Amino acid sequence: IYTARSKLRMNILDESIVQVVAENVKPRDIIAKTVVKMKVEKNDDAFYVMDIGEVVRRFEEWQSLLPRVHPFYAVKCNSHPVILTVLGALGSGFDCASKSEIEDVLNIGVPASRIIYANPCKSKTHLQFAAVKKAGLMTFDDEYELHKIKEVYPDAKLVIRIKADDPSALVNFRIKFGCDVKHARHLLQVAKQLSLNVVGVSFHVGCLCRDATAYATAIGLSRLVFNYAADIGFNFTLLDIGGGYPGDGKKPITIQCIAEQINQALSEHFPDGCGVTVISEPGRYFAWSTCTLCVNVIGKRVKEIDMKSVGEGTLKENTDCMEVSHMYYCNESRYLSFGILLTLQSKIVPILLK
Repeated sequence: IYTARSKLRMNILDESIVQVVAENVKPRDIIAKTVVKMKVEKNDDAFYVMDIGEVVRRFEEWQSLLPRVHPFYAVKCNSHPVILTVLGALGSGFDCASKSEIEDVLNIGVPASRIIYANPCKSKTHLQFAAVKKAGLMTFDDEYELHKIKEVYPDAKLVIRIKADDPSALVNFRIKFGCDVKHARHLLQVAKQLSLNVVGVSFHVGCLCRDATAYATAIGLSRLVFNYAADIGFNFTLLDIGGGYPGDGKKPITIQCIAEQINQALSEHFPDGCGVTVISEPGRYFAWSTCTLCVNVIGKRVKEIDMKSVGEGTLKENTDCMEVSHMYYCNESRYLSFGILLTLQSKIVPILLK
């Protein structure tokens, strides 16, 4: 659906899958109408409603809060072509982690120059595809990856990914990705010996960051790596500050808190006019509040629970030992829409339509 604020972008999408609505119409109104239509069609499948106006609003908010940071949307978060098309039309870049994600972005008409292949461990066949499509900006974090890139795509523009994460983040990448800052100098020396072109530094503080100062700390560490690179003979021009931004605007952390830390750290370590382009990889920030999942309750089980089994001291005198419990089944699962929610231990709060 489109709200009025995004109606001017209508020409970039297939009108058969987009409904233009008035400014005051909410996704819930669209859902109610859709449910009525589906009942007539005897269809009880789960479905999503996507509010494209929310994507536009989020993009405008990002530009206001982080004017120096160019977003490269993390395609893995939600690769629906409508979201990609709208963000592409707004001027966003894209963070891709695989061949298929690069294809998705290229298919909507975005040039390869607006893609960062932000997977530090890439297969050779995916590297070959990136080389053919000239998606040359990519990350690395170990020596083996440098030799692989030298063999398959020696003209790539490389970005060294360092460990600089928030230990309290819900999903931490410390073990999986990133090199220690103290090891960065060695990797840059190897890249120099292989005549590879390293152009900058990247980091990721972790999914659902809970400490805004983690971004400031990581930016400070990136400055050290920039200095190492200059000593070796590289001229770094890119800083990628990764993702980890909240998608729902709730505490314990907000995008406003994070933006304040980022802007202060950039002013200190990479002041405006220093010749360094700053990008980031927000995913959940754009996609989370954009989509509403609608499911049907397709079954109910009534169970009696023996409260004696709960443990001693839980029963009062003259009370019934059996308690009725209700279990509800819906037509979605952990293997589809709920998978990431359960992985991130997110609390799922259903909202009844009627």
